[in-house]
Amino acid sequence: MATIEITGRVVKDVVLERTPNGKEITSFSIASNRKYTDDKGKQHDEVDFYHITCWKDLAVATQFLKKGNKIRVRGFCQYKNWVDQDEVPRTTFEVTATDISMSIFTIFANILKKKD
Repeated sequence: MATIEITGRVVKDVVLERTPNGKEITSFSIASNRKYTDDKGKQHDEVDFYHITCWKDLAVATQFLKKGNKIRVRGFCQYKNWVDQDEVPRTTFEVTATDISMSIFTIFANILKKKD
């Protein structure tokens, strides 16, 4: 099993859901900015998006994440294959989170924004 750690911002507010058998789940995306310099010395900014899934207690805790929150996700990654409605094979890279954290500075900044 491959593990991964990603820091990024939540793309939209997280919503807690339940599977048909009652397990809590949240599923959301984060955007991670990446800067690099090409062979000609030109700087580039790129954004990578990661699909994150949380289960049980972690899902319950992440339901309070809001769009723009900066978080760090640790978990394991896997590829999922499926065939879409047009019968085209597709592959998705997905991270199942085992831990999510937010820096104290981000938490404090969010509190100050609410006071304004």
